[in-house]
Amino acid sequence: MTTTAESAAPPHFTQQFLAYNENVRLVRSLMDRAADAWGLPEDLRDAGRLALTELASNAVRTCPGRRIDARVALSGDGTVTVSVRDPDASRMPEPTSAGPEDLHGRGLAIVAALACGRYGWHPHRDGGKVVWAALGPR
Repeated sequence: MTTTAESAAPPHFTQQFLAYNENVRLVRSLMDRAADAWGLPEDLRDAGRLALTELASNAVRTCPGRRIDARVALSGDGTVTVSVRDPDASRMPEPTSAGPEDLHGRGLAIVAALACGRYGWHPHRDGGKVVWAALGPR
């Protein structure tokens, strides 16, 4: 696991971890470190923790045991962008409609709601994909 705090614009925190269920908690602590460093309000911290948890959980299901990169970035207007990169570019996210009895399928809908629709995904230049959500000010 590698954690870095960098001063380049925009300010951001990154963390690498292996895609196992027990490591998903690491993204929550990454969000906490960023929120503490930047003095973010509790509601933004909570939204970031939940969004990162959902994104990391999806990456664990898609790429078990492989390296995942999580990132929290702060823009000049106070928007916090959370993202998770995984090595599988062949499977882009597909929002689904989960039924009341389904155990999976709500993650992207939760992320979309937290981000007020400001979320998405794209291939990463070094391979894999990045799934992201922008939280906070518009």
